[in-house]
Amino acid sequence: MAAGEIQDGKLLIDGQWTFLKTGCPLANFATEDLKGTVDVLKSKGYNNIKINLYWDHFDTNCDGQLDKSLDKVNSLINHIADIGIYCDLSFETYNVGGGGVAPAFFDAHPDSQAVNSDGQLAFDGEYGTGKKIPSIFHPAYLDASRTFMKNVLQGVDTSKILYFETTVEPQYIGSQQLDYSPAAK
Repeated sequence: MAAGEIQDGKLLIDGQWTFLKTGCPLANFATEDLKGTVDVLKSKGYNNIKINLYWDHFDTNCDGQLDKSLDKVNSLINHIADIGIYCDLSFETYNVGGGGVAPAFFDAHPDSQAVNSDGQLAFDGEYGTGKKIPSIFHPAYLDASRTFMKNVLQGVDTSKILYFETTVEPQYIGSQQLDYSPAAK
């Protein structure tokens, strides 16, 4: 994969603008081997694969320490690089729209749940998961989620990653406004 640069918001490879067509297979990357899926995506013209790393798939109690191996993630990152396409990592550490924060985190930190503008504890009703939403301002959430990300980055070859992103961590999820918890004050 040729080295590139970002200029005016565009990815330039050898001076030529390269449009990224991104495929994002949703899976448990701690347990699933998605090399075949990536091969199919490449055959369909995708040149970038986004790997969503759900916090609770690798850190079952969400204390920041990895409980599961990064072997499958590393194998997939290497495969993506070997077939000549790009890879990016997204850290999913929020509970809106999917996985992220294990129930054990809230058991250990009962005051870490976000509060909506009506003064009620916040749950994901927008996407129907009903999961508790953490306050992104709670010190335990900030420490554990950032520790998780650092531990993953220490365990993968970051030179093979085009870019990194984190969950949006919204303060308005469509059906309710957040966060009015004590940690947010």
